[in-house]
Amino acid sequence: MKEFITRRGRKKQIPVQGLSSSFFNTQITSTTRCIDLSHCADRKMKLIPLVGDLITNNQILAVDKKMKERVFRAPFCGNITEIKYGEFRRINHIVVATQPSKTENLPLPLPNSQEEALNFLFDKGLSIFIKQRPFNRSIDKSLPRSIFINCIESHLFEPTFNAQIDKQEKCFSIALSLLAKIAPIKLVLRSEDSFDTPLKEIEVIKFGGSLAAEKTSTHIEYIDPILSDKDNVWTLSTLDILYIGSMLLQTPLEKKVSILGEGVIPECRGTYRVSPGIAIKELLRDKVLNRPTTILAGTPLKGKLLSTDDYLGHPHQSVFVLLEKKKRKFLYFFRPGTDSLTLTNTYLSKLFSSKKFPLFNLQNGEKRPFVVDGRVYDKEMPLKILTIPLIKALMRKDFAAAIDLGFLKIIDEDFVFSTFICPSKIDLCKIVRDATNLYTQEYLA
Repeated sequence: MKEFITRRGRKKQIPVQGLSSSFFNTQITSTTRCIDLSHCADRKMKLIPLVGDLITNNQILAVDKKMKERVFRAPFCGNITEIKYGEFRRINHIVVATQPSKTENLPLPLPNSQEEALNFLFDKGLSIFIKQRPFNRSIDKSLPRSIFINCIESHLFEPTFNAQIDKQEKCFSIALSLLAKIAPIKLVLRSEDSFDTPLKEIEVIKFGGSLAAEKTSTHIEYIDPILSDKDNVWTLSTLDILYIGSMLLQTPLEKKVSILGEGVIPECRGTYRVSPGIAIKELLRDKVLNRPTTILAGTPLKGKLLSTDDYLGHPHQSVFVLLEKKKRKFLYFFRPGTDSLTLTNTYLSKLFSSKKFPLFNLQNGEKRPFVVDGRVYDKEMPLKILTIPLIKALMRKDFAAAIDLGFLKIIDEDFVFSTFICPSKIDLCKIVRDATNLYTQEYLA
């Protein structure tokens, strides 16, 4: 078994308050749930049933307009009550009033050959849970050279690998069996975790060291580097594997979600068992302080802003509730900052290494020109990337220069720490995401 120790990037997680490692066996569910299609934003999906229609388990809900083989199937039964659209009228969420299934759902038989397995993924609506590198886009029907499964959660903010697969080992194993028929699998675990598998097509690899060990980009760069935009490497998370396994076994998926943040009642902070697509108001019922708050689906570094009328999306394994602050303190930047979080040695709080700080909704400054010293950003990057030259190349759409600077190796989430500490308050993740979408549409569509 291989083991790698990463040394680049941030060494420690951000010292914030409102965290907890508690695990609650409470099952949280709601009668209204959503089916999330927002992770297919790079595809144009055509919805088949309409509002008011009854859908059944495993029924085809949407078809890719450009690739008819790519479909999305319903994971549960119920009546469609609302369709939520995003940018360019792309389907984001299908809201369903759930009903118990009236028929017995038998496990799907696994295919035998590599070609059959690839077709099976598309026909059964499983391909939407898989992304392709470079550029983290939806997979096509070409065979990958390898499949990376990242089982290293975001430390402190998301449920651990063992918590996620608890009581769902069968789902995890059967999904691995299907993918192993298509290409060799690199199953990446944290150094202290373990997983035994009899399949010779699966290689278990461990990563430790800095927080760069959590990034799929780091795993690929160490093991099977991307060298061309024609390369094809598939990537999945633990949650993606569990979704595929539950669809294969035709059993309900039990999702583990962490509810954290200063806005959550301290006794309620921890990890819960929830139904996928649960309503936020049901998930946070009686758990939030009676104060103005901001709700994020995901971690504070890469979270999506939500309201209590929204639903928890497919990729999100945590909900972080921030306390709201209306305005900054007077002469904020002239204060010594003993009670302010700093990651760039700006305030005296840097001297108190064990102190934890609350996070608020303010970004503490307005957008301004780039800081000239690129080392501020480079030391946060998980890969050996010159951040400012790469970002500027992407901003001027000079893709030839960007590829020379490492554009093929990265995705937007690799810049979350650089964005968080950015003195210029520039959303580097959005710049990378927009450039990736543009390159994919113009050169790889």
